[in-house]
Amino acid sequence: MEALLYWVGMAAVAVNAVTGVLDSGRKQMDLIGAMLVGVATALGGGTVRDLLLDRNVFWVVDQTYLIAALGTG
Repeated sequence: MEALLYWVGMAAVAVNAVTGVLDSGRKQMDLIGAMLVGVATALGGGTVRDLLLDRNVFWVVDQTYLIAALGTG
């Protein structure tokens, strides 16, 4: 079950990164801006959650999430 949750989380990060990149493309941003928006979209919500719950930030603990966000963005 834990492996399933891990892969669902990875898929969510990837989908949110693509969503951010597509939205920045509509605003005609350059490549760096699009990647920044994609990563912020993919990792922002979980980062705020972890900070509010006083936990270690998930993408700092497991940097695969950051790599997935950068790779899909």
